[in-house]
Amino acid sequence: RFFINSTVGILGFRDVASQMGIPKTNEDFGQTFGSYGVGPGPYLVLPFFGPSTVRDGVGKVMDILVDPIQTSVKDDSARLVANSIRVLETRASLLSAEQAFEALAFDRYVGVKNAYLANRKVQIDDQ
Repeated sequence: RFFINSTVGILGFRDVASQMGIPKTNEDFGQTFGSYGVGPGPYLVLPFFGPSTVRDGVGKVMDILVDPIQTSVKDDSARLVANSIRVLETRASLLSAEQAFEALAFDRYVGVKNAYLANRKVQIDDQ
C-alpha cells in the first residue's frame, strides 16, 4: 500500500491501493507486540486516553515516537495542536462507549475492562 500510494498515488495524495483491491488496515504497536506474543500485562486507565494495558501503553508511546508529525514538523506549537486534536479525538470516541456502560453494566469498571480486553484480543488476532 505504502509503495503504490507513494508512487502511483502521487506521494500518497490519492489512495490508489484501495482501488487495486489492497485492503486498508489500521494497526498499532500494541497490536504488533501482541501478535509477537507479548502479553497485555496489567490493565490501566490512562488519563485522557481511557482503558489500556501496559503493552498497549508502551505501544501508544511507540506510535507517538514514529508518528510523522513528531518527526517531520519542526514547529512546537503545530505539534502541540496536532497532539491535542489527537487526544480530543480519542477521548470523544470513548464517550459513547462510556455512556453505554453506565446504562448497562452493574460494575462500570469491570464492564469497560472486559470489553476493552476482548476488543484488543480480536484486533490482535485480526478476526
